[in-house]
Amino acid sequence: MTRINKFSSHSSTALKLAFVSFASGTLIFIIFQLTAWKVMIPIGLGLLIIAFIFNLLLFVHMLIQIVSEKVPYEEGLFVLYCQLLNLPIAIFYISICLS
Repeated sequence: MTRINKFSSHSSTALKLAFVSFASGTLIFIIFQLTAWKVMIPIGLGLLIIAFIFNLLLFVHMLIQIVSEKVPYEEGLFVLYCQLLNLPIAIFYISICLS
């Protein structure tokens, strides 16, 4: 995590949120796969909705920061890329759990 601290505070927060969203979603997915406990589906969907809202807000905030040149262009694009990586992973987890 020390490498993340080299980013600006806006970028660091967005990266940490993207990582926490990924880690918590993966943990719920693994628990569901190991136990087949049906309670994990609404918990996972609730987490997905909350993570989507917060990540969307930070995504828009990062776009504004990039356009207003408060965050270096390359750094901002990297952060947006990391946030967008969660989308296909979440879709993959949902497709497996709901099938």
